Amino acid sequence: MAGDMASRFNALIRKANTAKTVMEDDPDVGGLLVLLGEKIKTKKAYETVLGEPEDAEKWCKAQGLSDKQERILMAMQAQKDIFVPNVPLDHALTAFFLFQVALVGWGMHVRGLLWFFVLLLVIIDSLIRRVKGLSEELGKRLSSELLRLRAVDSSPLSGKVQMKKWTEQSWQLFIHVVASIAELVILTEETWWDDPSTCWVPHPFEQRGKARADLQVLYMAQLAVWMYTCFIHRFVDERRKDYFVMYLHHVVTISLVGVSWGNGYLRVGLLVLYVHDVSDIFVDLLKMSNYLKVEGAKGWFITEIAYASCVCSWMYYRLYQFPFRAIYASFVEPLKLLTKHPRQSVTVLGLEWLPPDLPLYTEMNALLFLLLMLHIYWFHLFLMIGYRIINEGAREASRQEYEGDSDEEGAPGDGQQQQERPLKAIAAHATKEKGRA
Repeated sequence: MAGDMASRFNALIRKANTAKTVMEDDPDVGGLLVLLGEKIKTKKAYETVLGEPEDAEKWCKAQGLSDKQERILMAMQAQKDIFVPNVPLDHALTAFFLFQVALVGWGMHVRGLLWFFVLLLVIIDSLIRRVKGLSEELGKRLSSELLRLRAVDSSPLSGKVQMKKWTEQSWQLFIHVVASIAELVILTEETWWDDPSTCWVPHPFEQRGKARADLQVLYMAQLAVWMYTCFIHRFVDERRKDYFVMYLHHVVTISLVGVSWGNGYLRVGLLVLYVHDVSDIFVDLLKMSNYLKVEGAKGWFITEIAYASCVCSWMYYRLYQFPFRAIYASFVEPLKLLTKHPRQSVTVLGLEWLPPDLPLYTEMNALLFLLLMLHIYWFHLFLMIGYRIINEGAREASRQEYEGDSDEEGAPGDGQQQQERPLKAIAAHATKEKGRA
């Protein structure tokens, strides 16, 4: 086992050298390798130190490493999980996303709304930056208070990596809460939720451009948020095990929101948006409670409660309301109307099918069913979290499963990080070292 660990460390050092983070025959490298050899002799110890960026950061502080050694170790941890994507698939999804951006931009331009859409993007970016700043301050206070109350053993958000995760999740929680409230207000004033058939009467074409103003603004804001989120996912965020699943989810959602907006399907689209946004609130809370490390009796079982709430909300909204209300409203209700007006339908295999006056009816519903498949996949991940909670504890379970982290180095499909991550870590530590010089 010791020899295996030594070979791993040497391999990581070589990878770090290719990133130009360390030099050969550097005494700091030798000293670090000796220390790693002494302290890390088992797989469990290896994962404790190099499993996650915050683990490496914490270990550096505990061992009193020099700035240079800390920089090297952080680069080693980053290189451990460099993500080598399926390049053709990555390029295909990126090309499709850029095509979506161009298509949405053209559609907004034709309707004279491009300037307003760009303004929404600027406002959303500004809001997100503001929320991240406020959440960082809140996170520091929460960490201190939890430590004072002895709900945690150490300050949970003291590390830069953990604080970054906290702030990123905070703005998503903010967006989901605001969107859910706005959607719920509209739905309580309309009959679309209780009587899905009213989503199609009068005909969407008759309502295009005449829908209530707040619904149109909400829809455009949703489209802007999803395009912003997809851009961040592809070009900024760390890549994890579910990178392609999430990428596919983003482009599918942009397609659904964009096409439904362009064809006046705002009413049925609102049902789809609501069930997703309200259930995402519980996912955000689960992740954030995980970052705060409040689990077990000591942490008032907050993470466990968040997990149970997340599973229940996912089952109710994503696996019940989504197929039996949202998809039903989109797929079945138009066909029921066709039965009353057969002159508007066509016959396929003896069945009245494919409303000719509802553009992209088949394609839109196919995307909804694809989303349902993704929801079932993610529900499987939640069940895996439950299994790990029983065996490993709530925080470790959430980190390993839902956040897409991997158990072993080099395993197929690992939740590996993108190439930019070591460069970001190196740049951050280089700036820190330069400032101290």
